[in-house]
Amino acid sequence: MSIYRVLIVDDQRDIRNILRVGLETLDPQIKVIDVPSGEEAILVTTRQPIDLLVTDVRLAGISGLELLERARIRNPDLKVILITGMTDPKVQRQVAASGAYAFFYKPIELSDFLATVRNCLGLKEKAAPKPIPPEEPGPQSLPECLEGLHREMQAFSVVLLDDHGQVVAQDGDLPAEIDVFVLSPALMTAYNASAKLSRLLGVDYPRDAVYVAGKEYDFFLVHVGQALGLWVIVPGVGWDEIQMLKHLRTLDLAVKNLVRILTNMGVSLEVKAEISPEQSEELLQAVPEMVEEPVVDLEAIFKQVPPDKPLTAEAEAFWDSAVHDAADSVVSPDAISYEQARALGLAPEE
Repeated sequence: MSIYRVLIVDDQRDIRNILRVGLETLDPQIKVIDVPSGEEAILVTTRQPIDLLVTDVRLAGISGLELLERARIRNPDLKVILITGMTDPKVQRQVAASGAYAFFYKPIELSDFLATVRNCLGLKEKAAPKPIPPEEPGPQSLPECLEGLHREMQAFSVVLLDDHGQVVAQDGDLPAEIDVFVLSPALMTAYNASAKLSRLLGVDYPRDAVYVAGKEYDFFLVHVGQALGLWVIVPGVGWDEIQMLKHLRTLDLAVKNLVRILTNMGVSLEVKAEISPEQSEELLQAVPEMVEEPVVDLEAIFKQVPPDKPLTAEAEAFWDSAVHDAADSVVSPDAISYEQARALGLAPEE
């Protein structure tokens, strides 16, 4: 199939963008180039062949009519469509006598413009889209939905998880190499990060798809409402775009079916806050203000002790008293006395 190169010249960016988008939807083989001046258009025509020139008549530098004449020196068969917003009768006569394939007055009727381009380039009109057949009724139960998804994606396993990573429902066995207890923290990190991004984008119910490609297995993780996640383990296909898009379409339909089924079952798909904002405010008001503890200057206390008075007796008395008082309350077999600690080298001699 041939590639058609169309050059658009107009100093108004909005008009160039509208014409570009319209031409690109007209046929996938149309390659559109747009520039704001006639001088730049001449450079383009000297570097590559152009099948159709679409230019405004009134430009900042050389006019569209001058551009037409110069472009046809290199390409006498170049097809040109002129656009003008000028009402001067002299200019209108020049446009009509320019030998252009067609000309349009601003504002341009896009449908007429595209029909003219189609005829100019000899493009076949697209066939009318076939009517979409009515959708078949989807699965009516949770097991039926998971089983259908398992079969459609040729998955090893399809797992429905709650927002804590616990398995709610499952169809198919996980491969022996996959340990859900090991993978669950990583899965929930991705699950929660995706939900947070959705909230930041202003979406209450995440519509997402986390895809991870592995050597033997590929993972898909999508939200089902706010409170549930769908984890699907499929054979590894790497970054096969066609297969990935097929899986994403299948997952999107499965999520819609799951939301419908679970809602009919009375299952809430929203995450309920453990503490409401009102309760949080009450708790904050109930917390007493912190009282600053006096700063104890240990160095000053030790300076009060006469240098000739040993601390050994006081230390011995302290440890004996502490061990005696705590003897009835210590339940740990690892507790030892000060004497034992000193014998083991765990306490200072002095």
